[in-house]
Amino acid sequence: MSPTNNNQTFASMNLLITGAGFDIGKALAIRCAQKGAHVILMDKDNRALNAVYDEITAANCCEPTILKIDAEEFSGESSELVRQQILSDFQHLDALIHTANAAFPLTPVHLLENSVLDKSLHLLHTLPHQITRELYPVLKLASKPSVIFTSHFSAHTNKAFWGYHAGAFAALEALSRQWANDTRNSGFSVNSIDPGEVRTIIRKKHYPAEDQAHLRAPNDDAIMNMYLNLLSQDGKTRTGEHFTLAALR
Repeated sequence: MSPTNNNQTFASMNLLITGAGFDIGKALAIRCAQKGAHVILMDKDNRALNAVYDEITAANCCEPTILKIDAEEFSGESSELVRQQILSDFQHLDALIHTANAAFPLTPVHLLENSVLDKSLHLLHTLPHQITRELYPVLKLASKPSVIFTSHFSAHTNKAFWGYHAGAFAALEALSRQWANDTRNSGFSVNSIDPGEVRTIIRKKHYPAEDQAHLRAPNDDAIMNMYLNLLSQDGKTRTGEHFTLAALR
């Protein structure tokens, strides 16, 4: 994808970002706010959300909305309250960007435990679908709604010991394509992004002694532009695609 026009504005756009308290989610929330978007920050860490809120408001950007909620509980009454709040305050949701992630042990495949496999599939695949499904009624009210799923290199590289993640993220990419095909005639843009090797809290848990010199920062322009391109008017014409950012090394 071509670089995003730095002068591009997202004014009047309402974006909900999961995992907005940390890493790529945080960086994207700040970048979108700087471009004029109203950002709804979703995470379960109140302190992290408040820090992002303060950074955005200190820059005189549009005041964001904090949505402190455990994504695992985003169903039933809680999701209905969120939908009603979006309808009341903004009338629709222009985009939903999934950046929340979770760490699971790096384990040889013959030692994978069923209970942990179930949890990884739930958090990394089923939960993003559930959130998208629950917010579908307010997304479809937008003229050109966008959904972006954030995937992971383990879905393609077949690196040893990534069994808990690889299957879940591969399923997430398949689900992204299914959402794209099923909503194509409704004007939706649904795509997935693999941002590559990034200096995140999750990666630090997996590789605590890693030399991070070859890793991109979460707010790296190359990463941000992948998301911003898909949120732009031109990007909204694309659907059912997967984008991968090549490693620095």
